[in-house]
Amino acid sequence: MFTARVSRQAYVENFTAEWDLVGARFRNELPVSPWDAMRYAWESCEALLQDASSIASMRKPNGDPHARWDVAVLDGAYPECMLGILHGENVPTIMLNTVALYSGSIMRQGNPSPWSVTPYFGKAITQDMTFFQRILNAAALLTLKIMHWFTLSIYLQPTLQRYLGNHIPNDLHSLTAEVPLTLQNSHYSVGDSVPYLSNVVNVACLHCRPAMQLSSDLESFLRRGFVFVSMGSSVRASGMPEALRQIFFAVFSTLPYNVVWKWDGGKIKDLPANVRTAAWWPQQELLGHPKLRAFVSHGGLLSLHEAAYHGAPTLVLPVFCDHDGNAAQAEKLGYALVMDLAGISISALREDIIKVAALHNNSELATWWVEHIAKYDGADHLKSSIR
Repeated sequence: MFTARVSRQAYVENFTAEWDLVGARFRNELPVSPWDAMRYAWESCEALLQDASSIASMRKPNGDPHARWDVAVLDGAYPECMLGILHGENVPTIMLNTVALYSGSIMRQGNPSPWSVTPYFGKAITQDMTFFQRILNAAALLTLKIMHWFTLSIYLQPTLQRYLGNHIPNDLHSLTAEVPLTLQNSHYSVGDSVPYLSNVVNVACLHCRPAMQLSSDLESFLRRGFVFVSMGSSVRASGMPEALRQIFFAVFSTLPYNVVWKWDGGKIKDLPANVRTAAWWPQQELLGHPKLRAFVSHGGLLSLHEAAYHGAPTLVLPVFCDHDGNAAQAEKLGYALVMDLAGISISALREDIIKVAALHNNSELATWWVEHIAKYDGADHLKSSIR
């Protein structure tokens, strides 16, 4: 197994270091510009191509010219860089599409993804769109397709050919079309019903597992009942504006629970006594804990899948990328409540956390779904909009 990290990881860390994601959303600004999203494709690829030893090890195990990888599993977001590197090596490839609502890569494999019922992942919409929303959605997906073509044809292809030679196909889209299988980070229990070909396999929650034992010190802190707050790994909580942090403080200090907060900054002055912070917490242990009352999340797909797996009542504060789409899906299916950071206030945030905490239910998943169908008289919201 080989994971490409060296120069590319350094590039990614530098690329995202100055992003003010939470602050931009709080000010109702665009967190990431379309240009930044596009240039990442070829700049990160070039950072990797500059590391000749990594390229050799990716093409052949340990650079051995007589060896061959059994299979390569590639990220579904801009897989063309790695597909170009592996082109001609006769290595079977699989795509892992981590952004479940992104359908671009599987469309290029021939999977039906009609824009009328395929919501753009960057907006807070689901399949249940109005006619006008469907028009705007189609326009957004068309724009995304044009941006992708521009990125590949104008920038990424010349970059690959400059380092790897002219044996790279002139149409990089053809490389994606030849990938035989996609592992899709989705499941009908946590997303809309959509048509998939047999070469698209839903594998949501691969990483989910039962909660394990926590330290006695942490168990003692959680005994009162607690709220877990985490903005994931891609969003730096420490970068939030001071005004937003004060809103969080004011709410946390008045909750009838303790608060466990994933905070990647230094020590916080005047931290409420009922709050503990750390740069890392055992998330699945906390989400599966019987004393959990609410989970406050940024809306990352892995976090929402873990929340659904553990039956954790969730409040989502979407920040960027697919967070809005994930949150809209979760709210539609009834396992999360959503609040916009741009309109947040002390009273609204406290009210929603209390509301979510009141829904605490630690039932087994199968029991929950049986009761869900009974409660909603057949659950029409689970039926596909394209049936």
